[in-house]
Amino acid sequence: MQLFEWGIASNASGQPGLNVVGISGSAPGAQAQMLAALDAVPVRIRSRGWVTRLVLGDDRLTYDRLDTLVLVNRDGDGLVQWLTDADGSPDGGGMNGNPADPVRQPKQMIAVDGRMLLGLRQAQGISRERLAWDAGVSVTTLVRLESQPRPQCLGRTLTRLADVLGENPRALVSVAPPDRG
Repeated sequence: MQLFEWGIASNASGQPGLNVVGISGSAPGAQAQMLAALDAVPVRIRSRGWVTRLVLGDDRLTYDRLDTLVLVNRDGDGLVQWLTDADGSPDGGGMNGNPADPVRQPKQMIAVDGRMLLGLRQAQGISRERLAWDAGVSVTTLVRLESQPRPQCLGRTLTRLADVLGENPRALVSVAPPDRG
């Protein structure tokens, strides 16, 4: 089962805050809701919006995979910049094609040491919202990486998190053997 999380975060007076987040049954619906919520933020406040595809696990309690389909920034003048599409390449205005397009190449996923990530974040006194904002990932993604036993993410996500924490990305890679359950 797939669900689509959408959300926006704003950066009023240098403090990031999650303003609105929701779930939709379709990617275009989530994108439309995200853009509407982004429009509701006063123009002078920098904001970020995203749409993330959530693929639920067989137990319907965990996520097997998360893909950020859309990531946009809006500057203090109200200009919206589309940063990426589903494969991380620049996008000229929204989702590039069907997010379930079988032509897309599989992504290289890396197992993360969630306890190490959580420990480093807490040791530096950084809130989840701040780390997510600075790394350009959703708070949902960060919660998943910190709380699941052996979560996986894209290499670029791991690199962004490590950069904000001032660490080598290798410090956040899980060395535990994969579950063979």
